[in-house]
Amino acid sequence: MFWSRRHLEGPNRALGERHVDAARHRIPLQAVAPTARKAVDASDSDIAKAVGTRLSKDTQLKKVDVRSDAGGVTLMGQVPTIVAGAKASEMARGVSGVKSVKNELTFTK
Repeated sequence: MFWSRRHLEGPNRALGERHVDAARHRIPLQAVAPTARKAVDASDSDIAKAVGTRLSKDTQLKKVDVRSDAGGVTLMGQVPTIVAGAKASEMARGVSGVKSVKNELTFTK
């Protein structure tokens, strides 16, 4: 990037040339492609419902409670084995809109 004295002076000097140009020309910045926007715009209730539905199809994971906050899913409850708990995490990660999974599942030996 080329920096000139003009860009280093004035009210936007700390913001840099790219920010100044974007503000001047009102270039919209998009972190997500429009085709993938649905996954980002999914509501927490929709995410929690989708994860819960997916987990309820497995007999070992029917007692798992699901909470979602800003795309972060928390799994709580009891599962029979540690393998079942890991499987629940993987199944939750596969749901559209899920950004992270926190596994708070406990298991019986």
